[in-house]
Amino acid sequence: MKIVSNNPSFGSLYKYNISGANSSKVSHFEDEIYRELNCESDKMYSDFSEISKTGIYAKANLYVDGKYDDYIESFLKQQNIQYTKVTKDEALNHKNINNRIVIPSEYKYGYELFGINVKKLDKLLQKDESYYIASQGKTGAIDDRYNKAFEYISTGKDINASILILTEDKNGIRASITDGRHRYAVMRDMGMKTINFAMDSNSIKLAQKYKLFA
Repeated sequence: MKIVSNNPSFGSLYKYNISGANSSKVSHFEDEIYRELNCESDKMYSDFSEISKTGIYAKANLYVDGKYDDYIESFLKQQNIQYTKVTKDEALNHKNINNRIVIPSEYKYGYELFGINVKKLDKLLQKDESYYIASQGKTGAIDDRYNKAFEYISTGKDINASILILTEDKNGIRASITDGRHRYAVMRDMGMKTINFAMDSNSIKLAQKYKLFA
């Protein structure tokens, strides 16, 4: 399976299993699609989303222009390949986004996911003007990371949770997003009222104390 492009004209995401007999079927299928699209690299790309215990790729994501949905779904059904489809509108649904947020592998131990009130959190983050990302990434964003974060969220893939660290001093509570502030800024600007964050035990206690949970 090849990665054709990193910037598809995204319409739909198909998630399916490529282990065992499906591997050759799917590989041949993607070659067919690529030819059907006249090798237009902005119309499709694929990647691997999970590796099995044996070290072999087990699942894949296929991103395509929405107008090819009927063609793709017909083939997958004919080959008895089980798949899950996510449209762009579904990918940008606020509940869907929160459901796709996962704890990054490097934070698996000692961190938990909690929904935080965006309005309350943003007031705390604004205290650090040098690190705060303003609306639409107008200030505080690094290069094109804000736009790339939006593109990533739009794909329907799992989203690594932003890491929220809360501390307390004589002036009260302080908040910092140590990883994922561009992802947070995009979700905030999309109008999300609640966002799931990965938090350590001390931050969880402070969030409860200062009533930041949604």
